[in-house]
Order: sequence, then C-alpha cells, then structure tokens
Amino acid sequence: MDTESLKFARFDHPKHGVFDTVEAVSGDKRLGGDEKREILAEWKRRVAADSTGDPEAARLGESLDAEIARLARMGT
Repeated sequence: MDTESLKFARFDHPKHGVFDTVEAVSGDKRLGGDEKREILAEWKRRVAADSTGDPEAARLGESLDAEIARLARMGT
C-alpha cells in the first residue's frame, strides 16, 4: 500500500472521532443510522476528491457505497 492509499485508510470526523474501517462506523452504537450514512458519504466524497485512479481508493469507495446502501435498506 503506498502513501496515497494510506491517507484513505481511516476517517477523521470532527464530531464523531476517528474510524479505521467502514465496519467501525456501522458498528458504532453511539451513532444513529442517519449519522452513520452521513459519515460514510462524507468519507466517500473525500476519497473521490483526493484519489486519482488509486485502486485501493476505488475499493474503499465500493465498500463505502455498499455499506451506505445496506444501512439504507435496513432503515437505520
């Protein structure tokens, strides 16, 4: 993993803290469904804005999309 990919490996949210994985956001009991989706969507926006053809960033983007969709289907 190069340094470009490393900057996407975690997400620092000013209000809710640091998340190392997509699953960490989804499993955080302090967050409601809307907050989880908001955090995941913002993480995806940052990845998309800061990556240029990075395969690791693309995989992370796909994981974020899948989890946002899963949470929406669950109604959480």
